[in-house]
Amino acid sequence: MEQNIGLIGLLIAIPLLVLMLLPFWKMWRRTGHGVLISLLMTWLSILGLIVLAFKSWPIDRNKG
Repeated sequence: MEQNIGLIGLLIAIPLLVLMLLPFWKMWRRTGHGVLISLLMTWLSILGLIVLAFKSWPIDRNKG
C-alpha cells in the first residue's frame, strides 16, 4: 500500500517543522555555538537538552 502525503500535507508539514526547529536553533546560537552545531543539535534535541543542562552558562561565569 502506497502512502503519499500530497501537496497539502507538505504545505502543513514544512511550516510545522520550521516552527519546531527554529527555537532550538535560536537557543543554541545564543549559547555561543556555531551555525553548524546549532543546526545539528536541533535534530539531536534530547542530547542537546542534556548538554545545555550540564554545561557552564555565561550567567554562572559572571557570578564569580
